[in-house]
Amino acid sequence: MVVERNDLNPDGSRAATDIKLVGGLLHSLVRHAPGNTPNYEVHTPNAVAAARGTDFDTSYAKGVERKEFVGCREFSDVSVYEGKVEVTNPTNPSAGSVQLKKGQKTTIPCGLLLAPAAAIGPLIGLGAAGAAAAGTAAGVTVAVTSGGTTPPVSPSQ
Repeated sequence: MVVERNDLNPDGSRAATDIKLVGGLLHSLVRHAPGNTPNYEVHTPNAVAAARGTDFDTSYAKGVERKEFVGCREFSDVSVYEGKVEVTNPTNPSAGSVQLKKGQKTTIPCGLLLAPAAAIGPLIGLGAAGAAAAGTAAGVTVAVTSGGTTPPVSPSQ
């Protein structure tokens, strides 16, 4: 994970944050003060998840296979637990976007079209801790507040 952009307003509050995820799982908690736009994005090589004041996971895996996507070995998955997230595939601008709300997820396979929004399954709904317990790589939790100082990034347990 790399923090590519963390712009601050003149008063020290967070203006915009862009995170680059090159592998693993990132759990994001994005809060914003009334009147402030939550400008927070997580970028993987084949997806951009733009938060709209929310709690969501973004994962990226390369070199794995999934039977429903023959020939594809690169996947980003986004699951939303609170709020809304807009997901796009920057490698395929004609793929459009998927709007996710609480309890929904999507998969971005390679440079293909995004999977439609679907309900989160019981294990995925456990967030970063549940994913780690399921055998995925340990994740990172990022808490971001707009209209206040930016809190530190901390590894998930």
